[in-house]
Amino acid sequence: MKVKASIDQIHTALEKMTGASLVSTKNRAVIEGWYSQFKPDNTRVYITAMLPADVQMALKANTLPTVKEDKLPALGIRREGKVYREQEEKAFAKAELAKTYVTHMEQAGYGKKNKIKRLFLENYNLGEAGLLPAVYRQVGKVDLRGKTVEGWAGRLKKNNWEPMCLVDMRGFSKRGKRAVTPEQMQIILSIVKSPYNTPGKPVLEIIHQAKSIMVHRGLEILSDSTYSRWLTKDWIPYHYDEWIWWREGDKGLNDKVMFWVQRDYDKIEPGDLLVADGHVLNFEVINPFTQRPKRMMLILFYDAKSNYPMGWEIMPTENTEAISSALRRAILRLGKTPTAVYIDNGRAFKGKYFMNKDLNAEFKGLYERLGIKLIVAKPYHGQSKVVERFFRVFGELERLAPSFVGECIANKPAHMNRGEKLRQKLHIKITRGVTPTLEDAHRAIALWFDKYANTRQGSNSHIAGQSPSEVMVPGPGVNPVELRCLMMKVESRQIRRRGINIFGTNSWYYSPELYGRKHEVFIRYDLQNQDSILVYDAKTEEFICEAFKMAKVHPMVSIMGTDEDKAEFERQMKLKHGLRKQTVSSAREIVETQVIPEARKRIEQAGFSINDTRIGPVKALPEPMPTQTDEEINKDLAELESIQLDDIFAEYDESYIPEVFNEAEQVFSELKEMPESDRFEKLTELEVKGWLIPREHQAWMKYFEQTKEYERHQEYFEDHRAKMVMTYGSDHIGSGNVGAMNQ
Repeated sequence: MKVKASIDQIHTALEKMTGASLVSTKNRAVIEGWYSQFKPDNTRVYITAMLPADVQMALKANTLPTVKEDKLPALGIRREGKVYREQEEKAFAKAELAKTYVTHMEQAGYGKKNKIKRLFLENYNLGEAGLLPAVYRQVGKVDLRGKTVEGWAGRLKKNNWEPMCLVDMRGFSKRGKRAVTPEQMQIILSIVKSPYNTPGKPVLEIIHQAKSIMVHRGLEILSDSTYSRWLTKDWIPYHYDEWIWWREGDKGLNDKVMFWVQRDYDKIEPGDLLVADGHVLNFEVINPFTQRPKRMMLILFYDAKSNYPMGWEIMPTENTEAISSALRRAILRLGKTPTAVYIDNGRAFKGKYFMNKDLNAEFKGLYERLGIKLIVAKPYHGQSKVVERFFRVFGELERLAPSFVGECIANKPAHMNRGEKLRQKLHIKITRGVTPTLEDAHRAIALWFDKYANTRQGSNSHIAGQSPSEVMVPGPGVNPVELRCLMMKVESRQIRRRGINIFGTNSWYYSPELYGRKHEVFIRYDLQNQDSILVYDAKTEEFICEAFKMAKVHPMVSIMGTDEDKAEFERQMKLKHGLRKQTVSSAREIVETQVIPEARKRIEQAGFSINDTRIGPVKALPEPMPTQTDEEINKDLAELESIQLDDIFAEYDESYIPEVFNEAEQVFSELKEMPESDRFEKLTELEVKGWLIPREHQAWMKYFEQTKEYERHQEYFEDHRAKMVMTYGSDHIGSGNVGAMNQ
């Protein structure tokens, strides 16, 4: 058997032994990558020692004489086997270069071919500025001597100028094949498909963990690059959904893999759909409640048709009051009530004030009272709300704010990094250390919203080429008074001696119509104007009154109080005496007209005489007390203020126990009916005052400090305690209280 053999000889040998066809033999040679060499005449011969065992046996059994190496015939056929697109494109580019080269050389005159060849190749090697830039991008530079191009031209001439004869099979015979065994693949995938495959975990870290398992099992170890190529090029591109789900869960799968439904906004009109969401500002604003810098919450209602920012509010947290204010402004600016509102899945947007549907008609949620249909976004499905894409554009304004803190830790401003003293000084010099107030933030946001509304949208927008203000068509307008009544919050309360409490122990509302009542009512109040509330009977649903917020009275009004404090004290005392007079005068009238005549009648029926001398003359009842004038009332109030408590208690012995016991008992009994946050604030106030808190309330305070609500508002509760200390002073702390101690 000869050292080398042509493809025809191999085919003849295999045909006799197995009946293989010429095409199958050529395909097998390409697929299995039989080692071959090209002779000077561009013919291919195969090294028999490197051929498969069955082929060698077929050649050995074949009796045909082998062709001499220097007389191998040219194949002159198109290459068989799988040819990839990049191979084919490069082959056609080579053919075009060779044909152009041959054309130039044929046109060269006698004695000028060497010069023309060099000029042609130098011009071609200039690349994009050369003769054939498209061919250069595929083929690259060639030898200036022309040997490479001339070889391509000679091969084309022998194959009838068929470009496929220039296909380069080097490096493609084993394309897609890896040395990674199935067992090694399973080990790598066991780490990929596990909770340990966390977001951001490098691929090499996965490979290192897999190699540790392979070493433990005694398997052969390959290089890191081999395993990485298999994972990143062979497995992940074809199992991208599994790769993302195991690393990032359902949210990552939804955001990066699954397709989304495209909405046709041409089928709705402006005002049909408002999209609402909250956004934590990326710059700090002075908190009006604590006077400290804080990243406030921006609540925005955004028109889906026109991309117009309608109404907004800025608050420390995403709460009911902020959402209600933003919705009201959106409706007023829109000029009509929207058909539907697309809301976030957050807790505040889905509160009872907005979505309550379980109680009677008077307690319906705000959206139902306004006649607005509600659409709730899916959790962690940000692409469903266009307003979140708007917030990314809104970052243009945030980055201009002097108190910009960055969108995340990775891209915060340089002056906020540790050790950047020069940048910190430069920042203070430019901004003067100013943090915008709430009014400044509202003003800047309003100006930017107006600018955005008059800016034409890009090609990716559904209103491409138009500005939001051009698309927006406002409605005829709404009545602000009717809107205020519809947006009032409805709650159930109990009438107490001090009136009705809403926002805590220090917020009481009272009206003379509530005097003498102690039953359940429901109230309506405006979150934006909390000066008064509307009270309705819970049974009859009849309107009772409008109760107004009762102001607190100066504890030393006669000594340190201002004229306003004295006027408020006199007003409340006058109201109190007037209500007492109402009850007493009514009782005296009943005594004169009913009680006394009926009592005398029963005495006479029993056989007694009212004029009997043994009994003695019956004294007449005193005349009703005449109505006091304003001057007399003011005189009595002045006398009451002049009386000192020490003078009164001095008349009694030390065993006297004041009525403060009843007050403490009432205070602690009312705490259980308060919301948890208000209850904690009141207990903090009593603790600072020096009251001895009962054990059950102390245990509850420790429990509340472990809740998530306390963690979210810890800064607020700490500020509240500091205010109480400043208000009541250190003299109250630890002084104790008789009523509280008795508890």
